[in-house]
Amino acid sequence: MARAESEDLTPARRASDTVGRLMEFWGFSRHLGRAWTLLFLSPQPLSSGDIQSELTLSAAAVSTLLRELLRWGVVRKVWLPGERKDHYVAETDLWKMVTRVFEERERNLISEARESLDRASQDLDAAARKGGAETRDLAAFRKERVDQLLQLCRLAEAMLENLMRTQRIDARPLDRDLAD
Repeated sequence: MARAESEDLTPARRASDTVGRLMEFWGFSRHLGRAWTLLFLSPQPLSSGDIQSELTLSAAAVSTLLRELLRWGVVRKVWLPGERKDHYVAETDLWKMVTRVFEERERNLISEARESLDRASQDLDAAARKGGAETRDLAAFRKERVDQLLQLCRLAEAMLENLMRTQRIDARPLDRDLAD
């Protein structure tokens, strides 16, 4: 990647490191965020060698990062006339990227949590009808608490679906549903 002598890359590196830390917080590799940001901030497509050089990573690490970024649909390969090696560009539609992650990760995570809590609630309901008074009381208490968590999961599912469908966040259900 050719650089102008006077070009100040400090802000670009800072942005790359910042996005990398955010990606790590969300459970992705820090380097995934750094590589995507490098591509996002580049005015031209970059080769894996360009990425390797800029991020000071091994060829194998960059190859792995690019495969994962391609899998998530946040980068794509482009062909440059006269070039034999692959070049890459970042997806620039940020909403499209976020929606894809929400659809593949967060939706599944919340759905699995809701299903698990629903089973726990049913089991606690059955336990509340059996056994001695102390066992019934404890099961009823726990069922009430699990049902609160279940309500939160249902609310999160509805809000996520609404966010993906409308691209808007409506927090009004939080006031209504969590105030109970």
